[in-house]
Amino acid sequence: MGSIIGDQTSAFPGHIAVEHVDKQSSPGSGLVLCVDAGGSSCKAAVMTVDGIISSSVGEPCNITTIGIERALAVISAVTDEALQKHPETNGESLSTVTFSQVWIGASGYDRPSLKPLVDAELAKMFRLTIQNGLRITSDIDLLPAVLSSELDISSAIVLVVGTGSVAMSYERSGCEFHRTGRAGGWGSLLGDDGSGYSLGREGIRKTLRHCDLHTLRSRSGANPTAFPPLAQAVLKHFQSVYPGCEPATLLTNLLVPAPGLHIKEDGSTSKTKAFASAASVVLAMAGEDNEAKSILDSSASSVAELVSILVQEQKMDINHCALVLGGGIMRNPLYKEMVMHAVEDQCGNFRQVKVVSEPAVVGARELVRTLENSPVPQ
Repeated sequence: MGSIIGDQTSAFPGHIAVEHVDKQSSPGSGLVLCVDAGGSSCKAAVMTVDGIISSSVGEPCNITTIGIERALAVISAVTDEALQKHPETNGESLSTVTFSQVWIGASGYDRPSLKPLVDAELAKMFRLTIQNGLRITSDIDLLPAVLSSELDISSAIVLVVGTGSVAMSYERSGCEFHRTGRAGGWGSLLGDDGSGYSLGREGIRKTLRHCDLHTLRSRSGANPTAFPPLAQAVLKHFQSVYPGCEPATLLTNLLVPAPGLHIKEDGSTSKTKAFASAASVVLAMAGEDNEAKSILDSSASSVAELVSILVQEQKMDINHCALVLGGGIMRNPLYKEMVMHAVEDQCGNFRQVKVVSEPAVVGARELVRTLENSPVPQ
């Protein structure tokens, strides 16, 4: 497997941060914005050509899930927060600032029926047009930008494993990458194998089996057997979320979340996040518990299969192809290592592997590069 390289961007340790990037200044001035409007959070990065970044974090921003109006409000809020923190726009807001370049990577944007509406509203918000300064894509399309200067890379596969899971393939065109294929990303009802939701669900399923046994034996007067370590840990996790949760009520608590939990989300999103929250338990136990490790083994194989499908069906030359990893679950060292081994077994060695932790920062840097390389008006 090729060497794994991190993007070395950590501008989001809290709600807001400022980063000074070591780079040579260039003539002219400009302000760019990149927003990673994802299903778990919305992150904005404002950057000037001298390399100063200000960043902010907001609530989940999947257009399909929360609707266009709410998504626009979230994007506007995180943009204002980042602008107010930046030294060159301190105290200003979106209504008073004009960006040279804006890139919005929006989860849910791939829905054809939404694109024209989203395009029109964002163009109005930023006072830019798609042809002049405004780029709108899926949030996943931000990640290949980390490869823009890697001219020996002719194609890429982006594998994102967070609450859900999806892989997308790209071909280079100049310094940009254009999407050529997709595998997975079906949502929790039909897919998301190997994702945080999937890991949590498998841990919950194993726990529910022991809850059934516990309840049956308690009702019959028999001595209930002790819960194995994983089931015990999962039950304890949800007891901290749902006060009064017991083996006999775990299923009800999961399917009918307590009032006040994820109050800004609909019922489906709330259940998905509740299931995905158990992934942290499975991941934490995998180093010492065979049941948890077994879940990770099968999940890693499922995730690697997404990559394998794209490589094999498109006959991609991985000798000139990079694998870009993203998503919160891929930050777990053990699971990332298991996924990489599974990818190597199914596909072979990619020329390079990169890990992107902050797509908004990567996108902002790409916009600055584009701005610097643009012809100077005469």
